[in-house]
Order: sequence, then C-alpha cells, then structure tokens
Amino acid sequence: MQLLRMLAATAVLVAAITSSAIAADVSGAGATFPYPIYAKWAEAYKKQTGITMRYQSVGSGEGIRQIQNKEVTFGASDMPLKAADLDRYGLVQFPTVIGGVVPVVNVEGVKAGDLTLDGPTLARIFLGEIKSWNDAALRKLNPSLNLPSQPIAVVHRSDGSGTTFVFTDYLSKMSADWRSKVGSITAVDWPVGTGARGNEGVAAMVARIKGAIGYVEYTYAKHNQPSDPAAAAEVLRFFNWAYAKGGKMAEELDYVPMPANVVDAVQKLWASDIRDAGGKPIFALSN
Repeated sequence: MQLLRMLAATAVLVAAITSSAIAADVSGAGATFPYPIYAKWAEAYKKQTGITMRYQSVGSGEGIRQIQNKEVTFGASDMPLKAADLDRYGLVQFPTVIGGVVPVVNVEGVKAGDLTLDGPTLARIFLGEIKSWNDAALRKLNPSLNLPSQPIAVVHRSDGSGTTFVFTDYLSKMSADWRSKVGSITAVDWPVGTGARGNEGVAAMVARIKGAIGYVEYTYAKHNQPSDPAAAAEVLRFFNWAYAKGGKMAEELDYVPMPANVVDAVQKLWASDIRDAGGKPIFALSN
C-alpha cells in the first residue's frame, strides 16, 4: 500500500577523465530504486544498438564504492554525492529519472489505499513509539477504519541505500525527534525493526509479516584517468538514448522522466566535464 510519496532523482556517477580503449559493453552498479527502468531501457537499447548494459542492483552505498574503486563504468545512487567527494574520486554526477519512495504495510482488515498516515506519525512508528496498529494516534488519523490491536513490525533496509536516504530525509523534515535521534543518510542506526536487503527484500518481508510496515521505491567522474573512455562514452550514449526515447517506458513503471531543461543541463555538463586523457569531451565523441 502506498501512503505517502517521497520523490527522489537517481544520480548516475561517471568518471570525468578517461584513457583510450576499445568500445565495450557497459557495466553499472548501485541503487535498487531505478533497477526496473534501467533493466527495461537496457533491453530496448541492446535491441537497437547491440550494446549490453549490465547493471547490478546492489544498493547505492555499494554502487558508490564500486565506481570509486573503478570496478564499474558507472554507479547509481539515490543520495547525491557532495562536491568534495566528486572531486576526490574524479566523478561527475547527473540525474536520470525521478521516482517515489513510499511506505508499504500489511495490516489485517485494511485494504490498499484505505490507511492514512502523516509524516510525524510515521516517524513515531519508525522510532518505536507507536507499537500497535490501534494506537490512538493512528485511530485519530483513520476514524472510519476498524484498526486491529495487531503489533507493528517495522521493516527497514539492511544495506546502504539511497532509498533509506530519501525516506529518512523525509522523516527528518517531519520530526525534530527523528532528526536529532536518527538523522538522514544511506545507512542509519534504526531504533527498532528488522533489516532486509534491497527494495525487493523489504517488499517481500512486509508481504510475509502480518502487521508489518516498510518503505520501498514506488514501482517496485574528474582527474584520475579511469580505464575506459569508450565504455564511458557508451554510458552517455545509453543515457542520452534513455532521455530521448525512454520516457514512455519510465511512465509505464510510474517513474517521472527528466524535464527537457534538466536534460539540456545534463548534456552541457557531459560536454564540459567528462573528457578523455587528451582533453576531448567524451559526449561529443559519443554522438
């Protein structure tokens, strides 16, 4: 059940300076959040170009680690990196698609769309202060529902996750207690609950546990000479194609495509900041 929708843009991290090499398939790793649309884009892109885009849905934290260690051609994170971190590892980041993070619940007798929650109450649930589905705070928000005396089972991400960043950033804005006690980052010290890996793991655990609540994605680089400019160019070709032709596919999976002005700004960033060892823009070479 989707209750509150927190919008987030997935950022792709690409090396800014690359050395010469032969064109190859594209490898990426990171956020589970955009995996459904990346997989759909990759399938269509391979049919059109013959180039394979392999993406590991391993969480934003691991995706950041892999691109920092030059293990993949690009990384994906739902939490933007700070400028200092981009400079340190020679990375450029740009947004690819917007999606939503929503709470999901498995409550006896409550149908999809019936339950109402607000931000402060949601924070109190994840702080462990509201322990039962018939708590007075929940009954006040849902006077027409017959909420059960079922215990609340909190489910959260166990891996470093941009989805966690989006969710905890929202809770920090809604609750001073959450902001001071827990905060917002890709991995926090959860006051209560059970961890599951990936959006897939959280969704599956909530489905299995009666009384559960979790959060999931709405559907379900600069001075280091990394190894492969041809692969970096192919990354840009892939996302340039996705911007131009992947919007309808994104909408079908309940994502929001990037607006034209954002795409234009991203393409200018590529042209100015992502270059080969000789200083030539990779994006110009990729067209």
